[in-house]
Amino acid sequence: MRGSTTRGWSFLAAGAWLAGCGAFLDLGPRRQLEEGGGGAAPVRFCDPDGDVIWLRTFGDASYDGIFGLAPDGEDGVYLSGWFAGAIDLGGGPMLSAGDRDFFLARLDEDGELVWNKRYGGPYWDDNGPAIALHPGGLALCGAINSQVDFGAGVHVPNGYDQFVVLLGKDGSLVWETWIGGPGEQRCWGELAVDETTGDVLVGSRFSSQAVVSGQIVTSVGESDAIVTRLRGSDGGVLDQRVLSGTGDDLLESISVLEDGDVLISGVTTAGLDLGSGLVVSDEADAFVARLSADLATVKWGQVFVGPGNQRPFQHVVLRDGDILVTGALDGSVDFGIGPVVDSNGGFATRLSPVDGVATESRSLLGFDNPLWLVEATDGNLLIAGSYSGPMYLGGVSVSDPSTVEPTTDPVAVALSSDLATLEWKQLASHSLGWETFSGIASTKDDAVFIVGNFYETLNVDGCDSHPSAGDQDAFLMKRAQ
Repeated sequence: MRGSTTRGWSFLAAGAWLAGCGAFLDLGPRRQLEEGGGGAAPVRFCDPDGDVIWLRTFGDASYDGIFGLAPDGEDGVYLSGWFAGAIDLGGGPMLSAGDRDFFLARLDEDGELVWNKRYGGPYWDDNGPAIALHPGGLALCGAINSQVDFGAGVHVPNGYDQFVVLLGKDGSLVWETWIGGPGEQRCWGELAVDETTGDVLVGSRFSSQAVVSGQIVTSVGESDAIVTRLRGSDGGVLDQRVLSGTGDDLLESISVLEDGDVLISGVTTAGLDLGSGLVVSDEADAFVARLSADLATVKWGQVFVGPGNQRPFQHVVLRDGDILVTGALDGSVDFGIGPVVDSNGGFATRLSPVDGVATESRSLLGFDNPLWLVEATDGNLLIAGSYSGPMYLGGVSVSDPSTVEPTTDPVAVALSSDLATLEWKQLASHSLGWETFSGIASTKDDAVFIVGNFYETLNVDGCDSHPSAGDQDAFLMKRAQ
């Protein structure tokens, strides 16, 4: 794969929420965790012989969130999230201009702030942004229904408008492009960068009409999807393709292949025509397609129909060229080599990049929200999300026996490249609500960043318990790969 890709927050999937103030401190031989909030904070400790290198929490009385994570190309990370009131990521409090604003931040390998920025207007501006590393800095997409100024002047939307923005490595604006119209236009996290050309590929979900640089696109169903290629130098629209059926059609993941072709995956609730005729869906079914670089031709497309619901949260193009798709499964689905069955879990399927034919598929038993998927620098497959009951991977029990429905707890795992062996697991548990690891990234120094959220009390394997400072807090941890 010659492009970088990422996930962000989705109303239909999961998010993590970042709130308030907090800081990681190096206070001696033990790995330590400082509680967020104002004033002097008690220090919580992690096992110096454990896998967690450091863990930083953020929280105050607000209900805030983190939903974007991307490696910065060195040994640190970019984060995106939203907040109400104030948030301090290490550079002093940032104040919200309205109900909710969103932020971007870059942190170094030790969790220390490099820079942060706040965006938003008087209302709710909390959809996105998804973020992806770009040769010139950081690409992002999201949506607002208030107003925002990225540096080129204030944009006031018509309902919800979608933005695509390129920032320099210091956070300064390079260009911005808007997708607007009388309906809603949103980016759910489908964002990729062609590292050869610098072009940005973005997915949009819209209802009614969308306007991209003066071009009007009308939806056919309840909501349709658009794939757009934007020129890397100035954000101008190069190519577009609309995916439309009579129901909801949602892109979940997008990436760029070595030859510049574009790979997309998502879900359809009524059916799609991906070049070989309409495939009818009766509930929520997964689709994967390979498009030409100019988006004009569907080289191959697959809609995987089965009883129940299948939702592909993410795909990656592996170093060997194969495509791996993971998602949630409630029922059964046949990718062409036999049914995969799980009443409340996940799936993984490996597809040929040549024709999209499945070469392997299996259930991720009990992994009911495998939200993030990346290939680590050591070749292992990292998956992060949440579970709500017994969970087994590689023939090994992964879950904490105390986790039972309807409670969900975060989980991240490293699996061998053939998905057969569990290399490690990272669990966290909470005392209330629906929580998840909402992002995972592998860095050049062979470490792993994980972000998540928690209510009331955070319990991470190898660290002391940690109470939240308010409604919902968030955390960023770095652990050994």
